[in-house]
Amino acid sequence: MSQRSPVGAPRRKEQNVTSIRHYTKLWASLTAITTLLIAATAVLLADFGVSGWIFLPLLLWSATIGLPTTTAVLLTASVWGTTPLLSGGWLFSICSLLLCLLFQSLAFGFLAKWRRARGRV
Repeated sequence: MSQRSPVGAPRRKEQNVTSIRHYTKLWASLTAITTLLIAATAVLLADFGVSGWIFLPLLLWSATIGLPTTTAVLLTASVWGTTPLLSGGWLFSICSLLLCLLFQSLAFGFLAKWRRARGRV
């Protein structure tokens, strides 16, 4: 795809620039899944009594980059089991995953708009 330029004007070279804003949903999905795996690893290691220094990077990830996912899991867990329809492990996992993807996508979309408004790509 080349653009026509006015007569005498130099042609612009097409730039193939990709940035995080083009892949917002992909980065949000990867971050949500990574955060779920990190949280599951932290719970599993705590169950086996692993020393506490290992939890520092895991909790830092969950409290910073993975905060929307952590919030979604805690929200799902707080309402789970209140009615008979909201019970079962597999259904909890599916609902939690979908809510995590939604929260993380909203957070990444907000950050992408904020960066565009500030003039950064």
